[in-house]
Amino acid sequence: LPQFRFMAKAQLFFIPPLGLHLWLAGQIKAGTGEEGDQGRVLEDCAKRLKVGNHILWFPEGHRSFDGVVKRFKTGAFVAAKQSGVRVVPVAITGTPSVIKNKSLRYYFKGIRVQITLLPGFLVDGEPKAAAAKAREIVAAQVAVQRARE
Repeated sequence: LPQFRFMAKAQLFFIPPLGLHLWLAGQIKAGTGEEGDQGRVLEDCAKRLKVGNHILWFPEGHRSFDGVVKRFKTGAFVAAKQSGVRVVPVAITGTPSVIKNKSLRYYFKGIRVQITLLPGFLVDGEPKAAAAKAREIVAAQVAVQRARE
């Protein structure tokens, strides 16, 4: 199986014992907006992609509580373009029922979460355009999945 790494918010690395686990498992700390941070994250991603790791990145930056797919940030698409790897959009529905807004409790009984891998593509133009394209693809699939619920 391919090796996966997650892009995780920097704040999560400071929550014991979660932060220790993230660090020991080799997960990637997202940028905090400080100067030079973007370069560090992109360099880290490039190294991992070069050795065959896959990076699970949530380009909205957080989960959607209303089910509307928000604007995608461009970081994942910049990393993909620089490394020459494909972006594989993923549509996920049903998660608002698993973790309620502002709650730490998980609910799984009778919940249906659907995850759909969509056709991948290379980022050959501007990362911002690729982010918009991926967002459109994901939003369309989310609408289809929600219509079936």
